[in-house]
Amino acid sequence: MTPEWVAAIASLGTLVVIAATAVAALIQLRHMRSGNQIVVLSEIRETMESQYFRDTLEQVHQGLPTLLNDPHIRARILASKRLTEISELTPVRTLANFYEGCGAFVKAGIVDKKLFCDIWANVVLRDWEIIAPLVANVRAAREAPEIWDNFEYLAAVSRQFANKYPNLYPRGTPHEQMPALWPETAKLLDER
Repeated sequence: MTPEWVAAIASLGTLVVIAATAVAALIQLRHMRSGNQIVVLSEIRETMESQYFRDTLEQVHQGLPTLLNDPHIRARILASKRLTEISELTPVRTLANFYEGCGAFVKAGIVDKKLFCDIWANVVLRDWEIIAPLVANVRAAREAPEIWDNFEYLAAVSRQFANKYPNLYPRGTPHEQMPALWPETAKLLDER
């Protein structure tokens, strides 16, 4: 065998080793990405299940519509340079900032959009619709369309998902046989 053939075979062997290493690296990166996504999803779930978050949700759902109907509060919102100046809006800022972070994770591909929406699309939409009037007015007054734009992005992709998948139960999968309804439930249905 000539030296040229030996060199060619050695080069081919090197190419195979480099290609195998590249494939292994890509597989490892994919596993790392999946691991990171699991960590982020777990953190989001833990946050949403925390007592602090549930209290914040309750404060926003019960208090924000009333606050936004108060002309004095609206004037304070429009006159303020930062929403942190208005203590009544602390729960709203907490909730919107949380979704802002979630939206950034989804937009960057750190968390899979379809998976996030499968779990939380309806929750995001419910909360966006409560907070959107505040967002619209603050953005307009400050000429700052970027305020909570990742939250808006998350609401937009959640709406697309909800429209595309109105029933999340997988097609072709039979439902389980449900037990008999309580008498109170049957009565409630009869009254409708």
